[in-house]
Amino acid sequence: MTTAHGPFDATLGPVYRAMRGVAVVAISHHQAATADGVPLAGVIHHGLDVESVPVGRGNGGYASFLGRMSPEKGPREAALVARAAGVPLRMAAKLREPGEREYFDAQVKPLLCADVEFLGELGCTEKLELVGGSFALLNPVQWASRSVW
Repeated sequence: MTTAHGPFDATLGPVYRAMRGVAVVAISHHQAATADGVPLAGVIHHGLDVESVPVGRGNGGYASFLGRMSPEKGPREAALVARAAGVPLRMAAKLREPGEREYFDAQVKPLLCADVEFLGELGCTEKLELVGGSFALLNPVQWASRSVW
C-alpha cells in the first residue's frame, strides 16, 4: 500500500497509473476525484489518532505554521499574514529537498525577523508542543479552494 500525499499531476499521475498490485490511498475526496485512471483503494483522511493528541493551552503568545517548505503549503503567506497582523509566528517545516531550500532562501528567509522565527523540522512531540502553545495555526494553503476533506 502507498498513500499519495501530493497531487495526481502530470509528474506523479503516470507513476501511480503504472503501479500494479499496489493499493493506492488518497488523503481526501477532492484528491481522489483528480486521480484520473489511478486505481484507488480508498480515501483515508489521516492516520492520526486524535485521542492521543493532547489539548494545547494556546498560551504561548504566538501563532504557528507547520508544514512543508513549499509554495503550496503557504509558509511565505503565513509569515506575511503574521507580520501584517503584528503577531509573532513560529514556523516549523520540512526543508530537505533542493527545491524546498531554494524556495526558503528566496521567499521565506528574507521575511524572518525577531517576530517571525523558523525552527526547522520538528519531531512529533515538538510539533504537538508548538501547535498546542500557539493561539492560532496559520495554514494558508495555495491550491484550489474546494474542501479537501
